Amino acid sequence: MTLKKIPTISLVDEATEQLKDLILDGTLHPGDRFPTEIELCAQMGVSRTVIREAKKSLVGSGLLEARRRQGTFVRDDIPSLLIENMSLGLRTDKTTIRELMEARRIVEVAAAGMAAERAPANAREALIDLLDEMQDAVKGGDRARFAKTDLAWHAALAEASQNRLISRMVFTTRSLLREFIEVVLQTSGSDLVAAKGHQRVTEAVVKGDVEGAKAAMTGHLNDVQEMILRRFAEPDHSHETLE
Repeated sequence: MTLKKIPTISLVDEATEQLKDLILDGTLHPGDRFPTEIELCAQMGVSRTVIREAKKSLVGSGLLEARRRQGTFVRDDIPSLLIENMSLGLRTDKTTIRELMEARRIVEVAAAGMAAERAPANAREALIDLLDEMQDAVKGGDRARFAKTDLAWHAALAEASQNRLISRMVFTTRSLLREFIEVVLQTSGSDLVAAKGHQRVTEAVVKGDVEGAKAAMTGHLNDVQEMILRRFAEPDHSHETLE
């Protein structure tokens, strides 16, 4: 019986994935010092060469940074980096789009209900003003203005929820949401559909209708998903599906 040696690169790939998971699953936080090579070798049962190559890969991908005379640390800007990487997948990656839609349903439906229950008068007025501007953009066929106002409306709704964490989450993911909005707007008539969805949510929030606001936001996000499905069904995206 003849066995082939396992290529070192296989060990490097496996080590890289395990070490990356320490960062992505929250075991290690932004700014934390990365374990030493000796510690990692002992725990993973591989050579220092493997660990060094794995760390080099993680530094190259932007998850780790090597500080001279200090050691290796998890990057401080990991959340922004991950969001930036996800933004790149929104035009082609069905998994990224599906995950974003799931996250939006969790956060934005709740935010709409909270806004209807808690939003002060000035926050409700801000939503109305942004809705008016959005509708003017639709009438003028100005999609760039619409996209900008759409993003501002979602940020204003999060602010109106009076939940600082929700507001911060939307602010942190604004680049991802902006990219998503631009993808949706590539579908003909999507600006009009989106504006109507925003109108229903705004009206419910202004009236203080908690369940109505949540239902309206759910309906709006369902409409958005339908437009994304339509976009991926177009000839230039015929090889992609959102299942």
